[in-house]
Amino acid sequence: MPCAISSKRPYLTWKTSCHSTAAPGKVLLSTGQLDRAVEHLHHAVAVDPLDAQTHYRVSQAYRQLGRISKADREVATFQHLREAEERLRSAYGDTD
Repeated sequence: MPCAISSKRPYLTWKTSCHSTAAPGKVLLSTGQLDRAVEHLHHAVAVDPLDAQTHYRVSQAYRQLGRISKADREVATFQHLREAEERLRSAYGDTD
């Protein structure tokens, strides 16, 4: 199912309905099932590559697995997306 587009906040196109895609990975991460968490979180990233929080969770799983270079790449993506989102919020005058 495609994610909803918000007409009020077009820069947050995917945010409302895609978070459920990352939910299984989030649970697996919190229970220490790291390899399975990475698998599910990669699926969530494929569905919504602009979801900064999912990239952050992937980085957490990689770090716990000792895959530091992959974790660092995901953190960089997370930071880049957060900065871009902040610039867009400013451009649209959104303070939420």
